[in-house]
Amino acid sequence: VTKVSFCYMDKTMADQISLGKNGNTGKIDFSRIKAGVKKEELIKNDPSLESVWDLVDKDGDNALNREELNELERLVSFLAGDDGNLDSKEVKNFNDQKLGRKDRKALLEFLNKLDGVTPENVEKVETKLVDDKQVEVVTFKDGHTEEYYPNGQKISEVVQGNKKTKTTEMNGEVTSQVVTENEGEENEIISTTSIVDGKKQTIINNNR
Repeated sequence: VTKVSFCYMDKTMADQISLGKNGNTGKIDFSRIKAGVKKEELIKNDPSLESVWDLVDKDGDNALNREELNELERLVSFLAGDDGNLDSKEVKNFNDQKLGRKDRKALLEFLNKLDGVTPENVEKVETKLVDDKQVEVVTFKDGHTEEYYPNGQKISEVVQGNKKTKTTEMNGEVTSQVVTENEGEENEIISTTSIVDGKKQTIINNNR
């Protein structure tokens, strides 16, 4: 399989697409896939899937960024057509490249495995612009959210009753945590925790 650029007509993207005849190869729901999927966690040294990875990972950095995932979604939606199902016949000519039977099968398996990387408790993944940079926002089925920033920062928000805990991490290390309590229309800070040089300091609001 040769690495190529995707070319397709404008078409509304379909979040969820079934794969194979009658969906027997699985499905892919692009609305639940977070950017940053790494090559090693997806293909696991499977040579057939590696050839498909090379088609998708256009910049060759061994991780799928949001632009690459959006481009893949547009192409797959176009090939699947209005019925929202992608079978091996429809990928026979994958962006003007003729794929053999093994490669067509590998492509469908690749998409199904890409869907499986996302934990079941994820509700949806969206992007938002912050200072002209794309931030991935993951919403879980229990309502809590995680925001992933390009610089390695992660911000999590968990709501329990009228309390909200906001935790900030940088490259996997917790740097701060703020707990607020909602009383009517106002949010009051209960405590603020900061971590500097590995030392944890918590300030409690005693005026509540």
